[in-house]
Amino acid sequence: MKYPKKSRSLRRIARRTPGGRNVIHLEPRKAGKAHCAQCKHTLNGIHNYGAKSEKKTARPFGGYLCSACMRKVFVGQARGKHV
Repeated sequence: MKYPKKSRSLRRIARRTPGGRNVIHLEPRKAGKAHCAQCKHTLNGIHNYGAKSEKKTARPFGGYLCSACMRKVFVGQARGKHV
């Protein structure tokens, strides 16, 4: 049986076995919510699990900027400003 490496990258969870022993299980930590790179708000429609391709939407800057900041970038590019 393979045992996980002892590091703080894994969560320690106390479990009580059917035999009455208290044991420590090591589980991977859950990923945090995705945030906008400019305004730091959480991104809607982005799951905090799964592969990298599941963490972005099918539009420019999807999974990186929120819709409001993305709109500001597009308006700035249309006006000729470098944003």
